[in-house]
Amino acid sequence: MTPQPEANAAERRRWNHPYWTSAWPRRERVTDAVTEFVLARLALRPGERVLEVGSGGGKLSMVAAGLVAPGGAVVGVDISTRLVELARARAPTRSLAM
Repeated sequence: MTPQPEANAAERRRWNHPYWTSAWPRRERVTDAVTEFVLARLALRPGERVLEVGSGGGKLSMVAAGLVAPGGAVVGVDISTRLVELARARAPTRSLAM
């Protein structure tokens, strides 16, 4: 049996490149421009549970966590282990549990 290639292998390599961790804060300035609109559309309330797919450095997930507290939860996932590590490093500065 021939081994099958990993799904999204090229994207996994791309997003796990060290460049993205260093460039992420600049990229967030662009995504920050739409955060207000995303949050308004979601209309999150305390107690809700949220899954953010493609959460990058976790900035939106952390804002959402504040909106669903108390009793709610937010999980952010990303293909980039480097960006997940960045989010984990940021969380303690925002009094969030990981």
